[in-house]
Amino acid sequence: MKVLFVEDKIETIKGIVEYCKDQCWTHKIIDKFDDFEISIDDFDPDVIVLDWKDDADDTDKGDDILEKIWLNGYKPIIIFSAFADIIKLGDKYKSSNLIRCQPKGDEQPVIEYLDMISPFVQVISSLKKEFNDALINALNSIEMMSKTLPLDEKIMRYVFAKRVSTYFDGEYRDETPPLNPPPWIQYIYPAISNTLCVCDILRSIPDNNMEVNNAGQPEEYYINLTPSCDVAQSRVTRVLCAKCCSKNKFHDVSTSIKPSNKQLNKIISLLNTGYKNGLVPLPGIPNVIPYLTINLKEIVLHPIEEIAPFSKDISDKHKYCRIASIDSPYREQIVWAHMINSCRPGVPDRNMDLWAKVLMSP
Repeated sequence: MKVLFVEDKIETIKGIVEYCKDQCWTHKIIDKFDDFEISIDDFDPDVIVLDWKDDADDTDKGDDILEKIWLNGYKPIIIFSAFADIIKLGDKYKSSNLIRCQPKGDEQPVIEYLDMISPFVQVISSLKKEFNDALINALNSIEMMSKTLPLDEKIMRYVFAKRVSTYFDGEYRDETPPLNPPPWIQYIYPAISNTLCVCDILRSIPDNNMEVNNAGQPEEYYINLTPSCDVAQSRVTRVLCAKCCSKNKFHDVSTSIKPSNKQLNKIISLLNTGYKNGLVPLPGIPNVIPYLTINLKEIVLHPIEEIAPFSKDISDKHKYCRIASIDSPYREQIVWAHMINSCRPGVPDRNMDLWAKVLMSP
């Protein structure tokens, strides 16, 4: 890993620098803010530890360096400054939870941040190169699109974005051996869409709002069943939701610390089906969402104005908060289960005993 320090008082980062040496991480120290732009291009760091330029009387001056990082090859950043408590970052920077502000004096949180980032830096670097390849492939559609002009700019962007997505889908679908990702791969966490989507996971907001992103009790969670387009186009004032319950409600197998292969195979078969008698299993996200069962027979309506789309948006009017979205095609599997549960036509009773006997006869 390559760590770039932007710091004019080198004695304040001695412990962090020594830790980098112990971990055999490549590092570079810039002690003049004016040298930053040249150094970041030459060094190409994986992560940046940034002192904030100037002083408490004019904390906005440090923003120019942050802006250059943001616009010219984003890197995970920790701002290590004596003025961390009073620095006000612009709203756009809040879209990344990898920008951290840490007051000087305690180097350990910076070390912990670097430890957290280190397993991912090689993947991030490779992914940036793959994005370039994906864009090259996406732009191959320009010749075809030019024959259908005029096209709205948003449509062009949509076509390119879909082709980039398809490029990556193909890259990993064709892996040999096939990928076997963890169950939580079906979630989009943190959520991305600004509006509520079908199969978004909602949670009742606990008394302490700060705990909303920590795993709660299963009964505190709901899943939205209202179509995404209806919400986006403001066609609804209330959203249809199914209540969640304990993970064990999904199956009738006795729980055991050491389940038998027969028991495991039965549950695996149910999980592959993805649905049982109006019940749908959901995996957990460590420390965020517990393992859940959606009860499609327990339906409630929540006023849409009572749902915060992100935890940062929670106010006094909100009773629920979106915690995560569910990606395609997993959301379609849940919608399919909801359709089966809610749309099955009722028919009059018939003599099923007689019918069964005929079917069993030679």
